[in-house]
Amino acid sequence: MVWAVFGEDAVVIGVFSRVPARPLRETWVLIQEGEQDFAQTGLAKTSVVKAEKLAIVHYSVLQRRLGHLSPGLMSRIGIALKKALHLE
Repeated sequence: MVWAVFGEDAVVIGVFSRVPARPLRETWVLIQEGEQDFAQTGLAKTSVVKAEKLAIVHYSVLQRRLGHLSPGLMSRIGIALKKALHLE
């Protein structure tokens, strides 16, 4: 997922469809199929955002937009990102 764009660079956070059976880390956010806003995410199935999996990529490598995340979900990911970066 694209977290932010600065000029030609995009900050991306890893989203994974393989959800571990073990308890989630505090830096992970689960996006479940049954959630109210799931359809607008564009994800095919339940997935986990791993906030510690960050990358900076050139904007040109991004191919298409899958969907969009609700403000509540963005807030949860923001909290996880702060924890991953030790800002909280």
